[in-house]
Amino acid sequence: MRPRTKVSGLITGAMLAVLLPITGASAAEQDSPAVFRFHAGDDRAAAMALDGAGNVYVGGSVDTESEISFAVVKLGPTGTVAWTAVYDGSAGGVDGTALAVAVDAAGNVYAAGSINDTHFYPNVDYLVVAFGADGTQRWAQRFNGPGDNFDRATEIAVDAGGAVYVSGTSYTASPSFTFDWSTHKYSPSGDLLWERRHPGTGTTADRVADMVLAPDGNVVVTGITRNAENEWADDVATVTYDPHGNVVWQRQWNDNPAGSNSPQDMEIDGAGVITITGTIGLFPPSPVTLRYDSSGTLRQTIRDAG
Repeated sequence: MRPRTKVSGLITGAMLAVLLPITGASAAEQDSPAVFRFHAGDDRAAAMALDGAGNVYVGGSVDTESEISFAVVKLGPTGTVAWTAVYDGSAGGVDGTALAVAVDAAGNVYAAGSINDTHFYPNVDYLVVAFGADGTQRWAQRFNGPGDNFDRATEIAVDAGGAVYVSGTSYTASPSFTFDWSTHKYSPSGDLLWERRHPGTGTTADRVADMVLAPDGNVVVTGITRNAENEWADDVATVTYDPHGNVVWQRQWNDNPAGSNSPQDMEIDGAGVITITGTIGLFPPSPVTLRYDSSGTLRQTIRDAG
């Protein structure tokens, strides 16, 4: 399993709450995870990552009294707050929130999400921030897409060499009311090495659902794309890029071209086999799982109970 967990929805209210199993606890105690509350004010959790030592990194936003700020909180294995890292504003923007978190083998932390131009949301950009193992900010990068409107990063991963991959949804200039996938690669020092946009086959909203690094160094992105036959129907699209940003393969799948096909999560094993799970249909939705090999061949489709 990858050391990253998506938080289903935002944990909001007077305090940010995190559920953790207690390291060294008995089996009975493990059944009742502890609840740790952090800070006060309008704090929100949106993503979480774990490292090999049992530390937990929670990404979201914290209330700094003057504004709601993009932040990551590091908790020790027993829930003790080790540090709180708040974006320092060096790339501009206000009211940010971290929506994805990753940690490397040295304990450096990388977070991606969004930041606003002003408190009134006229323009939302990607924000990617790297923090050192002690919580000190190392670099920050902001991205405003071609539509100069709404761009939000929801996925992040870091490879063994320290390169950072980010993906999310980006508004495009033409046609209007259109969103593309936008996947980026940053150097260990924060330089943008490349951006790749995936517009899909339709002309309306496309949305990234998940991103993973493959054992061969490629990056795999999956999400929804509106299909060409029906602008109100979603397909499951999957794209693999090599480390230079070249498309290795891409696939688009649907159970029914006129229906809703929505991926939710993706995993990859040591052989590069990709497993994508999600739903098909709406009333009611039913589960579906797709399995691709490393070359993009669809090996298995599992519906309902199999």
